[in-house]
Amino acid sequence: MRYADALHYAGAAHNDNPVLLSQSQGKPHCYNCGVVRLRIKRGNSLELTIALKQRATPSSAFAAVDITGWVIAAQVRNPTTRALVAQLTSAIVDAPTGTFRLSALATATATWPLAKLLGDIRYQRADGYVFSTEDFEVEVRQEVTAP
Repeated sequence: MRYADALHYAGAAHNDNPVLLSQSQGKPHCYNCGVVRLRIKRGNSLELTIALKQRATPSSAFAAVDITGWVIAAQVRNPTTRALVAQLTSAIVDAPTGTFRLSALATATATWPLAKLLGDIRYQRADGYVFSTEDFEVEVRQEVTAP
């Protein structure tokens, strides 16, 4: 049976176009996208609500993955130096439907460099199996209207 773990980014950080990523047999696949690119203004809050999905075969529909007991982590790094910029806060919203949230407070993003940063999401299932998403890009811009 072929298996794919997939991510659905709904309304992710100013991007209202849903993007579906999957990883099957070690090969990344992307539906409706190239590289996932998020944009954020420095000093703004970042919140991504994600539903993890899977499918049994390439032609079957995606179904929710129960993430009960999973550990989910995400970091954002400088792509050149690989220096850590931020550890995103991870919270499970609804484990049976695979829904979780990644976020960073406005006070945290206020210190992020104006640059294109890289991130990924690391999953550890309850049975100890670990896998990560492909990299995503976070473009940090200067806000025009400042307090």
